[in-house]
Amino acid sequence: MKNFSDRVMSYLNMHKGKEFYIYCLVDSRNNKDEIFYIGKGKGNRVFNHEKAAFNKKLELILENEDKAEDLKINRIRDIKAEGFQIKKVIINYWLSEREAFASENTLINLFNFFSDINLTNKVNGHGVRGIEVSDLERQFGSVPLSINEIQTNKLILAVKITDSLQLDKDETYDYSFYDRDDQNIKSRTLGNWVVAKDNAEKVKYILGINTGIDNTVVSAYEVSGFESGIDEKGRRRFCFHSKSQSENTMKVLGVYQRALYDLKFGNGQSIVYINKHSNHISNT
Repeated sequence: MKNFSDRVMSYLNMHKGKEFYIYCLVDSRNNKDEIFYIGKGKGNRVFNHEKAAFNKKLELILENEDKAEDLKINRIRDIKAEGFQIKKVIINYWLSEREAFASENTLINLFNFFSDINLTNKVNGHGVRGIEVSDLERQFGSVPLSINEIQTNKLILAVKITDSLQLDKDETYDYSFYDRDDQNIKSRTLGNWVVAKDNAEKVKYILGINTGIDNTVVSAYEVSGFESGIDEKGRRRFCFHSKSQSENTMKVLGVYQRALYDLKFGNGQSIVYINKHSNHISNT
């Protein structure tokens, strides 16, 4: 069988916007079924991998879509060379592309977590890997911490970063005042902020705080310098520079995976100062 009949194709496509399906390729040698690929597609996609094993042009097309295609192609060729067929199983159908994408990723993660057999898919599918709940909590959870327990008496500037989980974590670039990246957590943490010049000169650390998840500390940098500039409304703002790494700085300050339960931002305020030496917290 090299493709679906017209009648089956019509059946699979009977719901507009729900033409996708999830499938797997199975190696049936040695009297056992062993899944070696999980994919999503529509139309005759499920047949294309086997065709590609013996069609160089189609193989090149699929390689551009999936960098692991050579592993799959070699497996198919080995199976066929021994005189066996590739079992093809439709796991679910009548899915939107978004539903198919999520389902494919879930199945790959499930398979990789519980099976010692390596799929010929990309190792992690298209998203995060499976993880035990205790490990998930240990890696991403936070423990309540008082600001008095922060391991420094230097002036700290705490700033709101409520969408921190969606931001890029790359720390290699040192952003200048007029070259900020709103999608990067380092750039967002270090500024530009409306602060007094006297305070800018005194700030030694900056903490990024996600107020949406219990005031969890999501970034921390030791300040190595600062610069100022004028924004579009004529206000003077300051951006800070740092040579430190966020995770290391959080550990030095004792705020790694910690939530500052007693830190309060004023109404409409996006920054707050922490000065343990004078036992003072303020927004100015």
